[in-house]
Amino acid sequence: MAIRRSASVVLAGLAGLVPAGCGGGTGGVELGSLPAQEAFLPLKVGNEWVYELRSPDTPVTPGQVVADRLTAKVVGRTVIDGKEWFELQIVNWDSATGDPVGGTTTILMRETADGVYYYYDVLRTGLKWLDRRAGVGESWSGPPGLGIWWELVGIHDTVQAPTETFTDCWHVKQHDPTGGGSLEEVWERWFRRGVGLVLVRFWGDDGTAWDDQVLLQRTVQP
Repeated sequence: MAIRRSASVVLAGLAGLVPAGCGGGTGGVELGSLPAQEAFLPLKVGNEWVYELRSPDTPVTPGQVVADRLTAKVVGRTVIDGKEWFELQIVNWDSATGDPVGGTTTILMRETADGVYYYYDVLRTGLKWLDRRAGVGESWSGPPGLGIWWELVGIHDTVQAPTETFTDCWHVKQHDPTGGGSLEEVWERWFRRGVGLVLVRFWGDDGTAWDDQVLLQRTVQP
């Protein structure tokens, strides 16, 4: 079954995904979550987010199977190099049939007082998706040689979702150079404190908005 650009990649923004269950023991572990009301990505086993997927500029061929929903659920915890990470299971599915489209992907996330981190398996390091200490207009970079950098665009953005309006969202852009640095893909993410990711937008290297992932419903435990 063919599907359009993987929605799990829209969530991750990078191809280096990790399997669940890696890591070691629990002694002296640096915790990887904050209280739900303070967190930009509340990480507790059982928390779940359901997103509507929109790809207005991507053509669909007859008979093509298109995922129009994405579920991200916190299913477990693991420890890597003394740091706690939370396993998010990502599933794309067709709301008309209720059937999954493609396989299941697991990514690792954590949040500290510094920010929200995504585990990049290729370099075995955390990439800071959101810098909690940054000011509007400030930017930060990934590991040397990776080329990826982020900027905090705003902290009072409003996102109109299908079922709710979210105010005071933190808006972050991730710039990912392609084509030897001559082009770039851009991932925009809007985080709402106490809720999580409410909108993800991907821009292709031709400057075209390719995919939107907007929050439909959530289960966030206190």
